[in-house]
Amino acid sequence: MYRRIKMCAALCVLSAELAVIPMVALGQATGPSNSSGQTANVSGPGTGAVELGEIIVTAQKRQQSANNVGMAITAVSGAQLLQQRITDVSGLSKLDPSFVASQSFYGTPVYTIRGVGYNDYSLAASPTVSVYSDEVPYPYLALAKAVSFDLERVEVLKGPQGTLFGQNATGGAVNYIDAKPSSDFSAEAGMSYTNREAANFHGFVSGPITSTLNGRLAFDVNEGGAWQKSFSRPRDKLGDQDQQRLRGILDWEASDRLNVSLTAVGWIDHSDILATQQIGLATINPGRYPNTPIADPRLAGRTYADIVGLTATPFPTSDTQAEWAPNSYPRMDEHYYQFSGRAGYKLSDAVLLTVLGSYQRYDQADLYYNTGTTTVQSNFTTGRVKSGYTEARLSGQAFGDRLEWLTGADYANVTTSEQQLTHVGTTATFALIRLPVLFGGTKYLDPFQYVRNTSSNKNENEAVFGNLEYHVTPDVSVHGGIRYTSTHLDNAAASYDVDGLLSAGLAYVHIASGLPPQPVGPGSIVTILPDGTDGVVYDSLHEHNVSWRVGADWKPMPGHLIYATVSKGYKSGTFPTLPASVYVQVLPVKQESVLAYEVGVKSRFDDNRVELNGAVFYYDYRNKQLNSSVPDPLGIFGVLNALVNIPKSAEKGAELSLKYNPVQGVTLSASGTYIHSEVKDDFAGYNPYSTSATINLKGEPFPNTPKWSARAGGQYDWSVLGDRYGAYVGFDVSYVGRTQGQFGNQSAVAQGFPSLEIKPYTLLDLRAGLDSRDGHWRFQVFGQNVTNTYYWTQAVHAYDTAVRFAGLPVTVGASVDHRF
Repeated sequence: MYRRIKMCAALCVLSAELAVIPMVALGQATGPSNSSGQTANVSGPGTGAVELGEIIVTAQKRQQSANNVGMAITAVSGAQLLQQRITDVSGLSKLDPSFVASQSFYGTPVYTIRGVGYNDYSLAASPTVSVYSDEVPYPYLALAKAVSFDLERVEVLKGPQGTLFGQNATGGAVNYIDAKPSSDFSAEAGMSYTNREAANFHGFVSGPITSTLNGRLAFDVNEGGAWQKSFSRPRDKLGDQDQQRLRGILDWEASDRLNVSLTAVGWIDHSDILATQQIGLATINPGRYPNTPIADPRLAGRTYADIVGLTATPFPTSDTQAEWAPNSYPRMDEHYYQFSGRAGYKLSDAVLLTVLGSYQRYDQADLYYNTGTTTVQSNFTTGRVKSGYTEARLSGQAFGDRLEWLTGADYANVTTSEQQLTHVGTTATFALIRLPVLFGGTKYLDPFQYVRNTSSNKNENEAVFGNLEYHVTPDVSVHGGIRYTSTHLDNAAASYDVDGLLSAGLAYVHIASGLPPQPVGPGSIVTILPDGTDGVVYDSLHEHNVSWRVGADWKPMPGHLIYATVSKGYKSGTFPTLPASVYVQVLPVKQESVLAYEVGVKSRFDDNRVELNGAVFYYDYRNKQLNSSVPDPLGIFGVLNALVNIPKSAEKGAELSLKYNPVQGVTLSASGTYIHSEVKDDFAGYNPYSTSATINLKGEPFPNTPKWSARAGGQYDWSVLGDRYGAYVGFDVSYVGRTQGQFGNQSAVAQGFPSLEIKPYTLLDLRAGLDSRDGHWRFQVFGQNVTNTYYWTQAVHAYDTAVRFAGLPVTVGASVDHRF
């Protein structure tokens, strides 16, 4: 830890040195620069401003005031993100109650807006909430985990965004806007430290390189912070961060008509992977070893859990308590880099040509221990993503600026490869225990220990799109957009034997079931094809869709906007990466769609000191994708994990937000969301423990979709030390209502299984700070979850246990930033 702190401190010193050299060389002033997005705020700490400020957004790929866009948007400046200690995408749930962040069983981020989400642990799982950085899309959410640093602002766009942002944004889109190079020199270095020895070091250098070329280099480093402790080994801890992020941007004003921007981003993450917390035992094979002539007589009559030595460990009662296998170190090994470019050329005063391009590569080698026990069961997940993206569009105005128009096309080519090496160890997940050797008679096979699941995927996506907004009168406008998308996916998937024992056991199953003989030995494929042989499952999925959006805006008086929209969006079909005993487990699900109706209002009044926004919405779902189970068509293994489509489901809801500056220096805000989600028609599914009996999911609410959620915040700013400094104190409180981690939880509880309920919780954050008026210094002390609320964000069934993912306990710390 000490070595890492010294390294990070050296980066800060380096930034300071980089700051001084251009100052001497160029003789430029070092005053604060709002262009960075780091010091600007809606009200501005210590300014005493009474009026609420405007935030400019690019939700429709052109700059507009958020209050003039007929869409539900939460927009926050980079300075506010820093103040509220929001350093990743999941932290946006503290700003917008309709945004819910959780994770899949193997760490893949899961983001939900207004209940529209998707939970799958495959690396190549297409999202329903897409993330963008300066309009560059991240094809899969794992690539976007380190996007949130050195920002100008972030925009959370709610509702289907398929017309302008493409498919896989049925819930909405999160658009990050990076801080841009400035024409005046500026530099900053800062650090923070918490009670858990978590340290953050960050900074940037920005300014002119030539008269037409500006540059910016920013870094962010996170180290330490372990907070989970093992029940059985109190000295073993998890939770240390080891993450480094770097971004460089060049802006070139080639002429009055041509602007070119180039960006390079890279990050490395070697952080610990947090352990799950055990809720209860629920063995996949709860029965007793069969007493048959072919079974090992020494094991007859014993339970599978007893045979493999599976015993319950103490159940956690606080967030810091956890358990994982001894002599193991669950950890990430992830690398990412991106190169992107953007060129804007004014064909005329009214027409702009914009061209975007990016290349991304992501590599993963993560080790998970997710049973919540000391059982030696692990999953080593390796994967690689290569993504190329190109977009070209024309935009402009016509008819005296009454018509805003945009048209364009884009192309994406993404290849992924993923491998899950699962050590089933001493769990009862394997039923092939002590099967007799086929040729012999007295010797019995040891239980298999490993299985390797592989998947490779190629995804080609082509689209054309257009968008129009026509101002019928100064107070009334109509708008519409459309996008045609064609997607082609090729996939190859299979599961493999590793130690020779799994294939030997399954060879007996083949003979007993009358299937063709299977090769036996390490590396043998163990996925059964439709003809009964074993092999790789090759499959393709070709889909197309038309996303669209129509709406109208009305400004009945200055400062007030009423809007109504109808839109349709699509989430593409996908292939899973699963342990595949039979081919049906790796078949794709088809695309899902959402037809959304929304009416909303945006109002400012009382001399622009009060902002009140609200919306009501109804979502009509078709073919919602679900990670569930299907019957084995061969009749050998019973129920198998697979992806399925739910034909019909729906949501209805409402949201309301308020901002208020009652007196000079005081800013208050509050917002809330109500969502009622349900499966509309009869649908035969399975509870999370994959019992053989089907259940009807009709009427069930969506997982990770709380009915009620809310947040409130406030800040008081004042001047101190003769107006040389601005001081502030603030708070943020967020509430997340009750929900369930997986479909079928009530059925599971009725059958005596552990509940996978996610209980409601409330979190309170506090902050206080001091900023110099000249913009050179910022100091802050902060507390997150100061009431030390024990909460969790996900609950799932994992092999032989039910587990949950606990949230961060109370954290207090301080930060200091200096701008040169």
